[in-house]
Amino acid sequence: MTAPALPIADEPRWTVDDVARYLRKSVRWVRGEYLSERFPCIRVGNSIRFDPEVIRAIGRGEPPPRPARGVLALTPKHRQ
Repeated sequence: MTAPALPIADEPRWTVDDVARYLRKSVRWVRGEYLSERFPCIRVGNSIRFDPEVIRAIGRGEPPPRPARGVLALTPKHRQ
């Protein structure tokens, strides 16, 4: 018997370029925001990805939602 598959998000995670385009900011500005930990991000290998819903909330002027309890939210300080 195999374990059930984990659900996959309907929308792919956004890249730094996607976030910059959506917010109409420069790529450099977006990098500064996630490096200062104002934008929650997910590190995938050497790439940084963002949850589109979180970025949309930020674009509306809302504070970024906090991760659900028991969910690890990686920030740049978690690099090894």
